[in-house]
Amino acid sequence: MGFCLRNRIRFLVFSLSDYRQVFQAGGTVDGLTLGFWPVPLHRLIRRVLSIRIVRTFLTLLPGVGILDQQRCWADVEIPSLKRGLWIIDGPGDWCASMPRISDQEATTIRRVLSYHARFQQQASVFHQALRSKCDRLIGVHARRGDYASHRDGRWFYAEADYLKWIDQATSALRATPYERIHFVVCSNEPGFLECANRADLSVSRLGSAAADQLLLSMCDLILGPPSTFSVWAAFLSDTALLHIFSRDQRLASSQVRRSTLFYGWQPRVEPED
Repeated sequence: MGFCLRNRIRFLVFSLSDYRQVFQAGGTVDGLTLGFWPVPLHRLIRRVLSIRIVRTFLTLLPGVGILDQQRCWADVEIPSLKRGLWIIDGPGDWCASMPRISDQEATTIRRVLSYHARFQQQASVFHQALRSKCDRLIGVHARRGDYASHRDGRWFYAEADYLKWIDQATSALRATPYERIHFVVCSNEPGFLECANRADLSVSRLGSAAADQLLLSMCDLILGPPSTFSVWAAFLSDTALLHIFSRDQRLASSQVRRSTLFYGWQPRVEPED
């Protein structure tokens, strides 16, 4: 979206997931309008586009191209992107080929993709209660569930791992010896870390991914495994982000960075002493 805004390329986003329950439709921001097809039509189009032979046929039509794992944005000149109809079929490496989006583009994207008010209200109320307990609030994104098999479970960390990193963050990321740090856990595994019984740790019970994502965005720092969920949460309010790439990683303040929505994303891990 940021790339298209910068180069004035018209684009239509069609996701195989239905986000009408998450984002508010209607309203135009810098020429962009967020809308949704009626549910039956959405499901029909989703089924059609999910058939590989249909996507292959579309790319054979004059003026239609495809961007996938073999061909990314960087392989196509901007004039061609403006003239033709281009289908993005899976991310591949095209995200990594994009430059960092500007602050103006980021502001536009945040305003267009506005969450429903009920999620914002839920996250805000819980966030205010947590703020009264601390000087700095660190959100812990504990990605479980699907991460048990994702990349062979590389980032499927256990409770002991997260508690170890929470202890490390308490000392390594504290601005002053007297700064009060509190942690809030958001996880797709209900009740994860709830039995830790620590005064400096709370667990989100908001009950929805959207509210949890907004809550993470309201923290001063987001800590967790590499995940588009945490990257987007950090992007929502330009929150600092520290990704944990392995169980052996020892946390350091130099690992903290801004979310770039994976544009030019590179792991940044300090070597152990």
